[in-house]
Amino acid sequence: MWHGIWNLIDGKTNQSRNFSDRKRRTIHKQFYIIGGIFTLIPALLKGEEKVIELTLSEAVESAQAYSPDARSARHMFRAAYWNYRSYLANYLPAVSLTSTPALNRTISRVTLSDGTEKFVERNQLVTDLSLGITQNIALTGGYFFLETSAERLDLFSNKTTSWQSVPLNFGYAQSLFGYNSFKWNRRIEPVRYRESKKVYVETLELVASRATDRFFCACQSTE
Repeated sequence: MWHGIWNLIDGKTNQSRNFSDRKRRTIHKQFYIIGGIFTLIPALLKGEEKVIELTLSEAVESAQAYSPDARSARHMFRAAYWNYRSYLANYLPAVSLTSTPALNRTISRVTLSDGTEKFVERNQLVTDLSLGITQNIALTGGYFFLETSAERLDLFSNKTTSWQSVPLNFGYAQSLFGYNSFKWNRRIEPVRYRESKKVYVETLELVASRATDRFFCACQSTE
């Protein structure tokens, strides 16, 4: 009897020992896997690193092309350039072509020659076309103009058509009161454009100077 009891206790002890061994082997295997992962992470990160080699001139060119200060200065100079081009365009001849057609369908009261009144239907179409050339004069602030125009009137009530044309109209227009904006713009706009160009060049030189300083600081830190 005692021999059977000891065999039962011994069997349970062996089972618990086997379970502990399996659990220990499982834990060791998990530690091996985790350790392997942590060992591979630096290698993977090291493999993803990209080394960029730049000379001094390449670093300066990259800074002048992509730095925020250089881009902002480039956009400001571009805006000043197109403002200057718009100023120059004001002194070039301007050509205009205009047309204002109008359709009129109304019933109006008309007084006849005998004093009586009558309602008359008006159904007409007015079409016109005008071609003009203007040239601003900076000395006086006025402008010369040359125009030609044609107008057509269609009366649908009695089915008639009439024409009116101005072959050539030449003249000069001048404001009697007010300042000469063309004269002042001729003085101010070139100065603004030269100033914006100098600011742009100065900004690029400052960017190049900062890029040079950081380039040599990076070289000293790697030594």
